[in-house]
Amino acid sequence: MKSKISLIVLFVVIASVVFAQKKEVETITENDLKAHLEFVASDFMMGRDFNTLTPGLEITANYLKAQCMKMGLKPGGEDYFQAVDMVSIKPDYRKTYFKLVAKNGGDNYINKNIFSMGGTSENSMLEGDIVFAGYGWYNEETKYNDTEGLNIKDKIVVIMTRNLELAKDGKEADTSIEMKKMQKAMMGGAKALVMVPDPTNPNPEFVESVRKYASGGTFSLVGAKSRNFMPIQLVFGTEDLANNILKESGKTLA
Repeated sequence: MKSKISLIVLFVVIASVVFAQKKEVETITENDLKAHLEFVASDFMMGRDFNTLTPGLEITANYLKAQCMKMGLKPGGEDYFQAVDMVSIKPDYRKTYFKLVAKNGGDNYINKNIFSMGGTSENSMLEGDIVFAGYGWYNEETKYNDTEGLNIKDKIVVIMTRNLELAKDGKEADTSIEMKKMQKAMMGGAKALVMVPDPTNPNPEFVESVRKYASGGTFSLVGAKSRNFMPIQLVFGTEDLANNILKESGKTLA
């Protein structure tokens, strides 16, 4: 009988909490959300990037605390805050390079104008044979396939940004398309994917936006096991790098 009474009380408590939350949610209006968002996203906050001394971080935290107090929420930590120790990992481009070693004993080539996505706290070296795969694109409708007949397993695959359709239409690179190409390379067992700008679209805006994002580094909890957050090693190179890779074929990227 005792356990039956406890069960009934538990149901009453849960029902009360759900009702209270539902009632609170119903009071949220479009203007409320807009007011919060415009304040937090305003130029006055000066951005809130991690690993910076931007005052917007402290202002935003205190603003959220004030909203919690206004709603009557009880603090789950000390004064509504919980301190967490984190480590920042950033790539060192000064020590990052791409080295080509010709199998016929020819001259080696080194290019330092590259950057990589992801990475861990340890230095790493990736080594393997190289395969050039055009745009690295597969069109499900037309069945156009850049990797048809190519063995990309355990290879370093070099591709161009964009795809055939974007190139024909003169459109810029598309992040979703580049992600699909990365997924295709990963599913094919590629060791790494090297993207170089399509020579018919020399606008570096897309690659530069990725470089800016990558240079911000990654964050993880202190003591957490280091790991690459990308499913495949993703490297961005230059047209000069691609031309040197294709040199023995007698062709250029164009």
